[in-house]
Amino acid sequence: MWVEQNRIEPLLPFPRPAVDTWYERWGEPYPPDLCLSIDAYWQIATRLPSHIDYLFFAPWFNTGGGDSVLLEYLRAVQRADPMATVALITTENAESRRIRELPPEVHVVELREFLGQGVPRSAFVDWIIPQVIAQKRVRTVHAFNSTIAYDVVERWGRELDAICNIFLSTFSFDRTEDGERTSVLFLRRPDFLAPVRAVLVDSQHFAHAAVAELGYPAEKFAVQRSVVDLPVDSARLGADSRTDALRVLWAGRFDLAKRLDIFADIVAESRARKLPFEFHFYGEPVMADAAIDKVLAELEAYGAHRHPPYERFAELPLSRFGAYILTSEWEGVPLSLLEAMGCGIPSVAADVGGVNEVLDNTTGYPVADFRDVGSYVDRLEEIWAEPELARARSAAAMKRVRDRHTPRAFDASLAEIAGYLRDPATMSSPTTATNELHE
Repeated sequence: MWVEQNRIEPLLPFPRPAVDTWYERWGEPYPPDLCLSIDAYWQIATRLPSHIDYLFFAPWFNTGGGDSVLLEYLRAVQRADPMATVALITTENAESRRIRELPPEVHVVELREFLGQGVPRSAFVDWIIPQVIAQKRVRTVHAFNSTIAYDVVERWGRELDAICNIFLSTFSFDRTEDGERTSVLFLRRPDFLAPVRAVLVDSQHFAHAAVAELGYPAEKFAVQRSVVDLPVDSARLGADSRTDALRVLWAGRFDLAKRLDIFADIVAESRARKLPFEFHFYGEPVMADAAIDKVLAELEAYGAHRHPPYERFAELPLSRFGAYILTSEWEGVPLSLLEAMGCGIPSVAADVGGVNEVLDNTTGYPVADFRDVGSYVDRLEEIWAEPELARARSAAAMKRVRDRHTPRAFDASLAEIAGYLRDPATMSSPTTATNELHE
């Protein structure tokens, strides 16, 4: 490593035994935060290979839908370009609990270690990350919802555009607890996307919204449909006996977007109507929250059954459930909905984000307003009252998902994204020092 770095920068002392007798730092001592930043850079550089073909950025790698989409891109790159060198840098001071699920060939660096030591966030944007990209001769950069990576692109995008192809991904506009809308695309320069080859999103709805609301060029957005992880055997409609209960599944993170409070109101309304419904929910809080604790207590009081969080939707006892319900306030195209539809479970979901790109009255049971508790319950009653119709819609949903959301479809679509994958002529050999940019 020292020899390679010396070739790049001759002032770096060559590793001879007597080097410490003549080498000294010129000028005033470096301030402590700069020393921390320099040490962080060298540690990151050491942990990554000398050349990287595909470098991904994400805030963390946990159980969210966006994390699963990132994993599919990593797998797709490995399928298309198995000799490539691939790396992932997580950029927030938060634990990543799914690192072990990454392909073993992916090199991983977590910035939380250095942020926790006091390295300023600004150092990663100002010089550490752009220098890593340049010195590792990265060919393709793909940033998923990482504010640090997006800030690097905003500040250094034009310079980096000369040496690598830049791609971004984000899937929806969020909001804070007190109602402020947020997004990694907000508060950027008007020409922010100029050096970006494409923003890869999972729904046409979000692409249209970003163009209409933020004024970005429509040609910068490309829809890449997500891959759905499905079990070999599809679920059956669980409640097909008139003496049975309709078992309803809710699955997801306990956070603001998923609106667990609306689910609690649905359980309460169903109980008030004395409907033969049995509610089950799986998930975990993303952070301590007194409001979530209150909702969980209400769900317990209403008789809903809480289950431990899951790593993969396919691990759930899907054949037990006669309906799936999604109560989100905002979404891209939610993976859990696609997974339920792909397994043949009749699905009820609010028409938010890109939901209507997959779920309509032929493939499920849409709800016009995510806040309309009564409509959710009405749609569940339809499933209960007309099981044959529910089965027909589920069959159509299963076909739609299994036709559109397969690894093969994902790979074919990704191959059409100009500049994302290496040139086929270079894929049969290990990484090379030259980048074939901007095909």
